[in-house]
Amino acid sequence: MLLGLLALAPVLLAPVSLAQVPLAQQAGEGTPSLQEIADLVQARYQGTESLRADFRQEAYNKALGRTRTAVGRVVIVKPGKMRWEYAQPDKRLIISDGTTLWLYFPASNQVMIEAAAGQDDFVRAFLSGEGRLRQDFDLEKVEDSSQTQADEYGLQLRPKVPHTTVTRMLLFVDRQGLLVKRVTTFDILGNTTTLFLSNLEVNGDVEAGTFTFQPLAGVEIITSPAAPRPGR
Repeated sequence: MLLGLLALAPVLLAPVSLAQVPLAQQAGEGTPSLQEIADLVQARYQGTESLRADFRQEAYNKALGRTRTAVGRVVIVKPGKMRWEYAQPDKRLIISDGTTLWLYFPASNQVMIEAAAGQDDFVRAFLSGEGRLRQDFDLEKVEDSSQTQADEYGLQLRPKVPHTTVTRMLLFVDRQGLLVKRVTTFDILGNTTTLFLSNLEVNGDVEAGTFTFQPLAGVEIITSPAAPRPGR
């Protein structure tokens, strides 16, 4: 799945955010219900204007029986802006300004330019506050202790409208902050992609120019026919 990818609402202006209140207090005493967890997590991301985090991505290819790991840094700003900067094992850069998507591969000295619209990605949509958990997915709690850690809640999401590639998603959120710690997607071929997020910064300042890309001289530019054109 293209981590682009995560295009990741109004900002909550109350002095105390949901993230500052323990989940048990937000949902009432006792164990919160599946619906309560979903609604609280949804509200948390709808109230998030920008997100910055370190990530580790583990992509398992069933046919090859092999897992490929990549690490880097991601920045997401509403609406639809994102920057995925891969540091290892290969440097890659994926940038979207909400209209244009750039995929830069330094090793091959190429940049691919595509339209950002139509980049269908559940993770991207949710992290940007666009995804609707209860409306778009059939939800189940992940009760298996071998999958869920003590400080998190796990949700399984199956799209109500069949997706072209993704069959289901596992979403794990921190109990205190209501932020996603990791998410795994499963596709129709049996492949999985797990994204681990750490060192999250919410609603911080984002430097100007974060979501623009200017190819260096000599870089081969491959433009999709659907990519936006200047003045179009």
